[in-house]
Amino acid sequence: MNLIINIMAGDWANDGHGMTQSIIIKSNFTKDQIKEAYKSGTEIIGFDLKSDCCRKYEDDLLTTEQVNKLKSYGIIVEFECEWDGADLSEGFHVIPDEYTEIFLKICRLGDPDFNYEILDTPEVHIGGYGIFYS
Repeated sequence: MNLIINIMAGDWANDGHGMTQSIIIKSNFTKDQIKEAYKSGTEIIGFDLKSDCCRKYEDDLLTTEQVNKLKSYGIIVEFECEWDGADLSEGFHVIPDEYTEIFLKICRLGDPDFNYEILDTPEVHIGGYGIFYS
């Protein structure tokens, strides 16, 4: 595993709220291989996380049906909302780490040869808050 890949969730195009979260992984797959593994995984589970879930502002819900499909294929995620006492009758509220974990597990389902390690990378904060404005 010698490829470094930035997995970015959120408004990566910066055409809305502009908030994102990046997880840096070390992987044995290229970006294109990850995309292909993901596509294969979505065909197996029967829905596309990227197209069918969390698409609009404040839309952080996976339906119970979607979570059960994931579980039926061995994709188990410990959702924060399960242990914070939330009402799960509407579904499961997903935080960025969980969303990324689901994405990576769908990739692995799509191609079991996909291996990755999440890297804890240091950050250097350089200021510049004022350079971003409309």
